[in-house]
Amino acid sequence: MDTYQLSDIFYKSFFKGKLDTTLFEYLENFTSDAIGEVDLTTGECKEIFQVGGKYISPSSVASFPELYVFVRDNLIHPEDKEIYAALMEPTTLGQRLVSSDTPNFIFAQFRVRTLDGSYRYIEHCVLAGEENGIAPGKARYYTFDIHNMKGKETGVHVTDTQFSDWQRSQMTGLWSERAFYKHAEEYVKKHEDRCKMIAIDIDHFKLFDDWYGREKGDALLAKIGAVLLEEEKKCGGVAGYLGQDDFCFVADISDRNIRQLYAKIKECIVDSGYSIGFLPTFGINCLPKGQSLGESYDHASVAGFKAKENAKGNHISYYDPAVHEQGEEEYKLLTECMAALERGEISFYLQPQCRISTGHVVGVESLCRWQKPDGEFVSPAKFIPVLEKYGFVTDLDKYIWEKVVISLKNWIAAGKKAVPVSVNISQIDLFSLDIPSHFEKLIKKYKFPAELLKLEITESAYAENPDYVNAIVEQLHKLGFIVMMDDFGSGYSSLNMLSSLNFDVIKLDALFLNFKNENYKKSIRILESIVNMTKMLALPVIVEGVETEEQTKFLEGLGIRYVQGYHFYRPMPPEEFEKLIGDGELIDDRGFIVKANEQFRTREFLDETIYSDSMLNNILGPVAIYLMKGNHVDIIRFNQQFYQTVDDVDFHGRLTEIERFVPQANRPELFNAFREAYNNKLQGSTVVTPFAKADGTWTTYFLRLYYLGEQEGGKRFYGSATNMSEFFKLQNEMNLIAKYSSDSIVFLKFVKGAYLNMAFTVACHGLDKQMGLSKSEFEQELNNGRFYTRLEANDECDVDYLMNEAMKNKQGYSFEFTMICLDGEKRTFIIKGDPVVDPLTGWSYIINFRAK
Repeated sequence: MDTYQLSDIFYKSFFKGKLDTTLFEYLENFTSDAIGEVDLTTGECKEIFQVGGKYISPSSVASFPELYVFVRDNLIHPEDKEIYAALMEPTTLGQRLVSSDTPNFIFAQFRVRTLDGSYRYIEHCVLAGEENGIAPGKARYYTFDIHNMKGKETGVHVTDTQFSDWQRSQMTGLWSERAFYKHAEEYVKKHEDRCKMIAIDIDHFKLFDDWYGREKGDALLAKIGAVLLEEEKKCGGVAGYLGQDDFCFVADISDRNIRQLYAKIKECIVDSGYSIGFLPTFGINCLPKGQSLGESYDHASVAGFKAKENAKGNHISYYDPAVHEQGEEEYKLLTECMAALERGEISFYLQPQCRISTGHVVGVESLCRWQKPDGEFVSPAKFIPVLEKYGFVTDLDKYIWEKVVISLKNWIAAGKKAVPVSVNISQIDLFSLDIPSHFEKLIKKYKFPAELLKLEITESAYAENPDYVNAIVEQLHKLGFIVMMDDFGSGYSSLNMLSSLNFDVIKLDALFLNFKNENYKKSIRILESIVNMTKMLALPVIVEGVETEEQTKFLEGLGIRYVQGYHFYRPMPPEEFEKLIGDGELIDDRGFIVKANEQFRTREFLDETIYSDSMLNNILGPVAIYLMKGNHVDIIRFNQQFYQTVDDVDFHGRLTEIERFVPQANRPELFNAFREAYNNKLQGSTVVTPFAKADGTWTTYFLRLYYLGEQEGGKRFYGSATNMSEFFKLQNEMNLIAKYSSDSIVFLKFVKGAYLNMAFTVACHGLDKQMGLSKSEFEQELNNGRFYTRLEANDECDVDYLMNEAMKNKQGYSFEFTMICLDGEKRTFIIKGDPVVDPLTGWSYIINFRAK
């Protein structure tokens, strides 16, 4: 039986027991052109085998539905698209397999486009079912070439053009690969060592097809083929078409004629109205005697690759053995790197991102590290550029992303507090992967919260195609990810770019802060401009690469809130980072808090002799601009010092109608102060008033106000602010203490999350000798509940019950209790609690302890 004569009768014979082998064994072992597998549940697919150099295939696909669409739209003969759809449509494939006449097996015949542009008949089979040796939920598909068989069926002559030594491409008219090398060898023998091998391709041709469509792409390739045919006839030589956008030309040709040939091919592109971004590239190798044509073409291709690096000049480059040697070293490193990836030698380190004021960790960045078995580290600066150059960095990135997610998942499973980790997405990743789909599958696979994974995209990737990247960022936002722009200001950006950004956080490099550089003042002013712009757009900023105390202090004065660098922490292994944040005290889980527009510009207040905006704001202290309309007051601008003074987690939600957060009794005084400032423009006015914080406590401020002018139908005021809370709190506490003559006084307030939701502060402690507890120990034991364990059994219950009942009803209480002191003696004490409502201190009860 002919290998390719697969028919319905033949397949059914497997289910009638007429053959010894199984259908799975037959399909696996007979000669096929391609084998693939698809997961019918998730849509994931993988290529198991494919004959090279025969069929067009996508550079990468993320799912079977994407592969189906690519094949349907680009490879199937227009007359056969319905046949292909009836066989392979993804949403109904599983149902068709189940309901087929031959259980879990379907097939069809149709024409598929090959690399040279012609169509061949294939038979496409899909097999599923555990009874057929396929895993549950999976299906395998097989491709068989039946082109010759179809010719026999129709009784016509069929030319097997794909493998003919004498075939010319139907699209370009040039010799196909085998024919080219055969004729080129004959030509070279006649012209000895005077020949040159030219490898020709078109820059970004895949993008050309995406932009203009495959038909116009084919038309352009046909025009280039016509130019090479003309050159072949004019000066001799042999021209070939190797598929996709790859051409080659062997000839005894001068450098001048090569430049003319390049110009002609370039004209094909420009005269057709296409972008000059799709320029031809010529890689040239002067054929030495005895060198094979295959090796010569490889050398010419290497030269062509180097020519692409010259973005502004002619893309013509001659093979240089030194460059080839460098390429061989890169290939060696590439091979070692991919092997190291398989062996698990490559992993990641973590570098904390910190709040500049406290050093507490708000996030962490994952950084790739390669450590060989002998302990030697290979610098990322050495191997990552090579991976990027040859397009393999995506393999590394996907590996690191999954490693990071697994580590975070393990932290959470172990009951540890997880810190958001940022991972890097390269420019190659963006244009070769469906990034949103990939990360969506990743978090679903590990049931992992998206907000714990921050994604860093480089500024250069954004500058390359801002609309495309913004669309990706929007999809990532919908999935719940935080997206950061990395390396902002590295050379591509402009301040105007900030207005179109769709990112959540901007990362700057501290290279701006090289104070030893003679141009450091210009760098500082550029940095200040960027920071001011980000503040107006409410974009948080992280500065990375911070290494010195001098840089840290300057950034803090500038209003930068988050930093990353050696001055705080070096990159460390995940295990070391886990120890660092083990007890959670170093973690600031508030995330990135946006502070919009807090700095004033130098030119608005002082002349050009002032050093910088940072110095100006340090001189001014905490200040804000207020806008008063009727009986409403808004804060419309503020500086870093004002933000730090207020220090409220809901700061941005409390900038409008600020009178809402002032006690009713104090509001007339506040409004009078604004009116007085308006009437007394020279002296201004002052006022002391409390403001409610988001947690229910109160802060008292001393405001000095000056009238600035009219704006937006309201009056604008400049105001400095001084936090007086500690002063008034101390004053009130002393006044309260003065009312009592007890030996120990304790203040209590209700705080959510504290022990029994109560927090104690010991104001004075005269019972330290009787109790055997110092003031700090007494306060600590009241707050952690240990104090109650010192009471006699019956007293412990009574004290707890009586206090809770009284406080539940906001009533006072008084009773005795017996305590076993540290010296072993039992002593009786009297406790008296009185409710206190004090908005300035936040105290709820004042408690008297005295010995009986």
